[in-house]
Order: sequence, then structure tokens, then C-alpha cells
Amino acid sequence: MIRLSGDYSELAGIQYLGRADITASCLKAMRLLIAAGERIDSGFLLSSGNTHAFLLNMGEPDYPDWLAIKAGFSSGYSGEGPRSLSEAIALLFTFGVYPNEVKVDRDLLQRLDQSALTHKDMAFITTARHISATEVAMYMWDEHVTTKNPGRSLQALPTPVPWGALDHRLKDLANRFDEDPDYALMAGFRRLEDLVRERIGTDVAESKVFVQAFSGDKPKLVWPGISNAERIARSNLFVGAYGAFRNPRAHKEQRQDRATQLSELHVLNMLYRLESTAIEQHSSNSDADR
Repeated sequence: MIRLSGDYSELAGIQYLGRADITASCLKAMRLLIAAGERIDSGFLLSSGNTHAFLLNMGEPDYPDWLAIKAGFSSGYSGEGPRSLSEAIALLFTFGVYPNEVKVDRDLLQRLDQSALTHKDMAFITTARHISATEVAMYMWDEHVTTKNPGRSLQALPTPVPWGALDHRLKDLANRFDEDPDYALMAGFRRLEDLVRERIGTDVAESKVFVQAFSGDKPKLVWPGISNAERIARSNLFVGAYGAFRNPRAHKEQRQDRATQLSELHVLNMLYRLESTAIEQHSSNSDADR
């Protein structure tokens, strides 16, 4: 273990992710970071022999905010470590981040793995001779080259529920989405139907409630500030979503992957957001009144 002096002010105080002894945790950290929408401005691949880590700038060029992903990556043979390094580089390239490589000694990587990089280490990394991203690309396996398989890195990312964009009325169902997506989606459609039915005072079922609410020359619910053509298109979106997603789910078992299920949740969430901004016809001064 590398030991520092008693003066902890020499520590750089940056963020660290991953475990150096578990390659999968380091690749997972990279994927979660990007899937969470964190902006990466630039980065370095830190290499000591065939062992590698990443140092990423999450801030601006003039005001860097550094985050290190520990040295769980490797190269020079056919195995999990080199494959994960290849995937990590491909993922960065996909999002327009092209890290330069810096050759460092083993002690520096050990300090990084102990979450103990110093200001001196950081100064060395940022001022040392940098190997271009073109050469970094040499660590990539053919199957990960973005120009040959542009969607692969995106498909490997986690697919979390979009909490920040979620209508609050779907929160309880979204909490169950991972364990039972079919229930969450079906219940979400039923709930939306009930919400609109109650607002317009009708007992019709399924997509007919949306026709009564949003369609015709005098719809009961409208959206202020949009044209009549837009109103009709939104009304068709409700009816079409029920026909395309809710009805098939109600009548037969759906065999879908996670990405497809999540995409359906996005559609359902958009319907909730549209419903929440619709107002009663008599209160509207929009083009839809004309």
C-alpha cells in the first residue's frame, strides 16, 4: 500500500469510481456515468504497462472537475480486461470524447486505486507528453469500432426509468417497473383513462374517452396556444397509443426487451404530460376554439 505523509493537503480531492480489482465494476461505472447524462469535456487514458485507468474532466477546459475510474482495465491479451478497455474507449468516442494517453508509473496508478491522487500527480498528468486519441483507438477491438457498429455502445448502456421527466402520477407504478413492467404499463394506461373520464364526466371506455375529450369540432379539453391541426394530431396520438400499445397488452402476453418496454413508458408518460396541460374548452382562448 502507498502511504502518504501526514499532510493531507497534498491530496487532489477528486472523485473516484470503480474497483481496481474488478474490471466489470470499472466498465459499469463508465456506463452509469454516461447514462446518467453527466457531461464529459475531455479525458486521459492513464497507462502503466498493460494496466489502465481513466481520468475524466467533468467540468470546463479552464475549470476542470476531475473524476477517475480506477485501473480495472488491461491490454495485451484476449480477456475481460482488454475487452472492457475497448468498450470503454468506444463509449467515450460515441459521445465525442477522445482521450489522450499518458504513460504513468505503477505508484501513480496505485495511488489512484486508493483514491489518493495528489496535486503533484495531477500536475504531471496534465503536463506530461500526451499520446493522441488516434493511437488510443488502437486498443479497440474491431467489434467495438464505432464506424463499423455505431449503435453497439448505446445498446450496452443501462436503461433506467426517466425519473426527472416522469409525471408524478406515474411514480408509484414506475417504482414497480423493474419487477413487473407489464403491470406498470397496463395500470398506467387504465389510470390515464380514468383521469380523463372523470374530467369530462363520461362512462365510455378505452380510446373512446379520448375521442370525446380531444376530438371533434367542440372538444371538451383543449390545449391553449396551439393550432387546430396540432390539437387534432395530439388527439390522434392518444387514440393511436391505445391502439398500438394498450390494446395489444390487454389481449395477449407481450414478449419485449427492456428497451422496448421503457420506450412504451416514455410514450405513456408523454400522454400524461399532455393531459396535465389540457384545459376545459370554455376556459380556452386558443385557436382550437375557432
